Amino acid sequence: MNMEDFLNKVRVVIFDLEPNASSSIIKFIWKRNITKTEKSGEIIETPEKEGTLEITFKTNNKCYQYKNVPLAMFEKFVCSESYGKFFCKNILNKYEVIKEQ
Repeated sequence: MNMEDFLNKVRVVIFDLEPNASSSIIKFIWKRNITKTEKSGEIIETPEKEGTLEITFKTNNKCYQYKNVPLAMFEKFVCSESYGKFFCKNILNKYEVIKEQ
């Protein structure tokens, strides 16, 4: 199974990196958006191709949530050589963000 097939089947993906890793990112979680609709009294859940990307940074240990990040962008992020560089170029200031209080 390739990464795309795998990610198409999951709702949540968690990467908890080694504390001594050279990355400025220590943890990231992608949670798939789920649309719930009611049909004939039954709730139907439809997985979407977007989700919330939660990133925890080593510098301040704070978590930031980036809304509606496409699955394809998350896959590229996971496969990137540098999470920090990829984040700065492709995610930062491009998606709605909610900062941990």
